[in-house]
Amino acid sequence: MAKKTLEQLGKAEFQNSPAFTVTELSVDLPQPHLRASDHTRFRPWLAKKLLPLDTQTRLHSIQIGNGLLLGTPYDFSGELSLAIGYHFKRSGTHAVVTSFNGDYIGYVVPQKITITGIMKRGSCPSSAPTMALT
Repeated sequence: MAKKTLEQLGKAEFQNSPAFTVTELSVDLPQPHLRASDHTRFRPWLAKKLLPLDTQTRLHSIQIGNGLLLGTPYDFSGELSLAIGYHFKRSGTHAVVTSFNGDYIGYVVPQKITITGIMKRGSCPSSAPTMALT
């Protein structure tokens, strides 16, 4: 890996004065979807009672030249991260998504993915709230 990193670094193009932008965005959160199993989830009103989640959070970004670092307040599904990267790549921007940026709202997955299989494998703590995006 170190060898490949050094090879790619040798191909990198550097700028003396790249554009630099910092952004912070307040975001209203959707209703929480706490899953008990693959086919069972708690109603949003009950999930709100069980999990003291805020109704709003913040996203952060830093752009330096054509590189974009997106800070998110949750464990982020790799599938979502790839979709964001592909979206920005079309405009020539290289995006990287990071987790745990100043807040924590749970594990966020696309609606089509069930979280219980992930929890059973041990890669996500069973106590972590999950929020499905539609």
